[in-house]
Amino acid sequence: MKDGDKKPSGITRRQFFSGVRNSTLIAGGGLSSLSLLAFQNASAFSPFQPGSRLANGYELRKQAARAQEEFPAPEHPTNGDEERYEDLIATYSKALPHNGFGEVDRPAYQKLKRALMSGSQEDFDAIPVGG
Repeated sequence: MKDGDKKPSGITRRQFFSGVRNSTLIAGGGLSSLSLLAFQNASAFSPFQPGSRLANGYELRKQAARAQEEFPAPEHPTNGDEERYEDLIATYSKALPHNGFGEVDRPAYQKLKRALMSGSQEDFDAIPVGG
């Protein structure tokens, strides 16, 4: 800058790159919703201004989540493999303990089923892990 030149008006380079860095954190999922609310008011240059592309995208995702919440979970009919194969060879058992023949430990499998049906954290904690 030469003497007598006026400083450009608007945001500074530092403010701009700070805003870009923060918007990258948001887009990458680096900030929680609570942090996002704090971020809105934290900077003179914020891409999260009302009506901005970022704000519109955030609102759209919230609306989509609310709409999805209203739909019931679809039915998941069985394909019969549990009944068809006594050794459960065609049944998901990847993280469970197995015997030397590669067959899943039945009590561990039953605990997995119980946890999936109940959704209880205690039931999930009771599942033995193989490996």
